[in-house]
Amino acid sequence: MRNVPKPVLTAQQLRVLELVAEGYDNAGIARELRCSPHSVKNMIYDLMARLQVSNRVHATAYAIRHGLI
Repeated sequence: MRNVPKPVLTAQQLRVLELVAEGYDNAGIARELRCSPHSVKNMIYDLMARLQVSNRVHATAYAIRHGLI
């Protein structure tokens, strides 16, 4: 594994990442965070760009490997 620094994530981004890892869909995440599904879509898009991953499974694997969740 490359020696890449952990990205700095906000508490909300970490919570979204945890919910993604638990298998929640956008609507479920929106209910948990009490926001709109559109906001969740934007948060996930930003999170994936920040982590440089291509999908939810990749984001989960990345998070586990790097100790984010």
